[in-house]
Amino acid sequence: VAPTVDFGSVKAGQASEIYFIVYNDGQVSLTVTSVTGLSAPLGPGVGGINPPYAIGAGSFQGFNIRYAPTAAGPLNKTMVINSTDPAHPSVSVTIKGIPIP
Repeated sequence: VAPTVDFGSVKAGQASEIYFIVYNDGQVSLTVTSVTGLSAPLGPGVGGINPPYAIGAGSFQGFNIRYAPTAAGPLNKTMVINSTDPAHPSVSVTIKGIPIP
């Protein structure tokens, strides 16, 4: 997962989605226990997020995040992916975007 993701410019009243990949480069399975910070204008995209789910060693799981701006003002939020990974139990991702009229 990249530390910062930028939706760029999105027209107010429309939506854009970005696909996130959580990769497990460890030697044992981990479980994504929650994903937080997705309040409006952010939300789960097509297919949802639906934790908890396991990611095997050397495997990955992806999910979409939807940005649907309804008003002016830049997007600057933090999404947190929580897991059972002992080295990185939570990973923060800054999500940015700019609504355009």
